[in-house]
Amino acid sequence: MNLKKIPKRRLSDIEKQALFLRVELSKLRRERAEMILNKGILLYFSFLVVAVLGLINGYITLFQLNILVLLALGVLIIGMWPYITTTSKEEREIEELIEELYI
Repeated sequence: MNLKKIPKRRLSDIEKQALFLRVELSKLRRERAEMILNKGILLYFSFLVVAVLGLINGYITLFQLNILVLLALGVLIIGMWPYITTTSKEEREIEELIEELYI
């Protein structure tokens, strides 16, 4: 996709504002998904730290360690899902918008 092409026509002020609002909404969605991802990563490492420290200090058994590690992986996957879906959706929308403007 060549972005150096000239758009088909000039955009009116209303179209520019609508485009700006679509971009801002896209940013908000991505930031929200990123916050969920960050919290998921934090929980993942928290689970791992608690599991390892608990095993070292003798508070939990090896079976409980395995359960905590599996729960940590589940939390990480659940935290990554919104970010992956949001970014792929936003990429598709941006590509469609660019095609709409330049082709």
